[in-house]
Amino acid sequence: MGTTQSTHTNAREITLSSPSNGNQKNEPSSVSGRKTQQSEISNPRVLVSFDDDVVVHENNEEDSVTDFCDTDDSLFDENEVYDFEDYSNDDADDEDEEDEEWNERLAILEDARNLKQMADFYLNPHKPVVACSESMGRNYFERPSAYVLEEESEEEERAMILQEARALKQLAVDYLHPEKPVVSTDATAFGRNYFDRASALEQEDEEEMEERDAILQEMAILKQLAVDYLHPELPMVTSDPTACGRNYFSRASAEEYEEEEMMDDREDILEDMALLKQLAVDYLHPEKPVQVDSLASCRNYFDRASAPETMSVEEAEERALVLKDAQALKQLAVDYMHPELPVVTSDPTACGRNYFDRASALEQEDEEEMEERDAILQEMAILKQLAVD
Repeated sequence: MGTTQSTHTNAREITLSSPSNGNQKNEPSSVSGRKTQQSEISNPRVLVSFDDDVVVHENNEEDSVTDFCDTDDSLFDENEVYDFEDYSNDDADDEDEEDEEWNERLAILEDARNLKQMADFYLNPHKPVVACSESMGRNYFERPSAYVLEEESEEEERAMILQEARALKQLAVDYLHPEKPVVSTDATAFGRNYFDRASALEQEDEEEMEERDAILQEMAILKQLAVDYLHPELPMVTSDPTACGRNYFSRASAEEYEEEEMMDDREDILEDMALLKQLAVDYLHPEKPVQVDSLASCRNYFDRASAPETMSVEEAEERALVLKDAQALKQLAVDYMHPELPVVTSDPTACGRNYFDRASALEQEDEEEMEERDAILQEMAILKQLAVD
């Protein structure tokens, strides 16, 4: 494809038209911009290759691009006579310079067209290849500069290596993700029993299995005994409804009991300790209510013989007044220190007077003084704002 494009872009058909007058030069063509020679040309068709700067005629004759405008007898009529001596040396030099410039201009335009065609091929690879009937191409894979192709054995080995790599990858995925379901696309695929396969591990016989079960059962019983010993606070749990027990103290292997005298002494000691404990509780917790027997009796604490001397009525009344004054002073101190506290009263008949209308209140300002004071304060606020600004 690359060869076809290069042949297509580097080969152009250029048609040369004959001049209208033998002594007059034609203007540039509207298609190729090519000036025609100052002679009659029988419209030959040529192929121009700018890679080798060669012009190929229909009769397979080759001319240089730069020498295309030179005098060639094959392009002119042999019967027509041209008189080149009529031209001066200056005209000949000017014509040579124009021919050189014209050839250079043609080469630049052809290069631009080639670049444009290459850009179109690059941007539009989907377009079909348009080639000349004379163009030909070569096989991309059999060209001399082509990469060395693999042999059939190497291709088979590479295919086997890739297949093994895919199988290893699938094994790794199955190992890392056992939760994935088994997916099979083969309808005829089947499996065998894991335990009955030829390479399966040897199974235990019935006797070994029974012995192993017995050992595990004994280990479970020993574990339960260890738990019962380390955690006596756990409740007794049994699943046997017919299970029964015996008295620990009445069993045949029980220890001997104490004698009657030792038991009486022990009971007396425990009773004394219970009384001491009760006295300690009553002393430490006087707020607890007194629990007494219905047959128990008591005496007045204040009328007992060992009671301290009590105050008289006058002393009690005086003491009550002192305490009342102290409580009032305390309330005044609280009101003074905490003016934010609300006024609380328990007397529904209590009433108050207006602080500002009382007889001993300070004299209030009249309305004019208040308005004047407000105006002064407003002016001071404006002056302060001006000073801040």
